[in-house]
Amino acid sequence: MITSGPACPIAAWPVMADAAWTARHPPLSRCDMEALDLWDLVAERARPECATVPSAAGADPRCLAGLPDRLVGRKARRVRVVVRVLSGAWLAPEGVVSARAGEPDGSRHSTALVLRHPRAGRLYRVLAAGRHGALFENVDPGALLAAPCPVHAAYQDVWDGFTALRGALALAGAPAPGG
Repeated sequence: MITSGPACPIAAWPVMADAAWTARHPPLSRCDMEALDLWDLVAERARPECATVPSAAGADPRCLAGLPDRLVGRKARRVRVVVRVLSGAWLAPEGVVSARAGEPDGSRHSTALVLRHPRAGRLYRVLAAGRHGALFENVDPGALLAAPCPVHAAYQDVWDGFTALRGALALAGAPAPGG
């Protein structure tokens, strides 16, 4: 029991509620991603379908075969939170507008987030030229789809992919008038 020192009233504690979605530095670190990868569901080998085709519906059904639904759902929720926090912290200040993607089949396993930016096509080409294209898909000239597979995507890969996207945004510069 601490008996000395200044009192710190609860009202003085920092509040992270909505500020977490717009903070310049997210309340997460890459070390957090490494820790999550150690104990959460991450399948050993990604299927080629998962590694190359992000989908708003979530994981390819072949990825889910034989896995407990509750584990996949839990990981999908966690990945969705990481994607949303990184998008709000790193991409929103650069003019990227994000929205949860529609889930045509009502999948609880979707991690999809639509990222709208006038230079989405250029950003995707930069990401695809590197090793991060598998996390993103260029769905139309002004939008990317970020949809890591909840079975095979490692949290570190999600972090690294969003780090690469943030770097691509810096290289792309401010959008020209009209896109």
